[in-house]
Amino acid sequence: MYPCVMDKMDFRKLSSEQRYCFRLRTINLIKSGKKQKDIATLFGVRTNTVGDWVKAYKTEGLKGLKDKMNTRIFT
Repeated sequence: MYPCVMDKMDFRKLSSEQRYCFRLRTINLIKSGKKQKDIATLFGVRTNTVGDWVKAYKTEGLKGLKDKMNTRIFT
């Protein structure tokens, strides 16, 4: 279906801005009628990950697509 399927990548190695762009592109594809499973295959992520991004967007808007600050305290 998609001629340019990406290999699985480690999103942790991408910059915060790059991760945001992937999430935003995902939302645009969902709005255009693409299925979460197809988007997951295209970007090389799990379907659940795409679902998490969609849920975050629906509840928080564009702010929900940004990285969350890690607030864990290590002692």
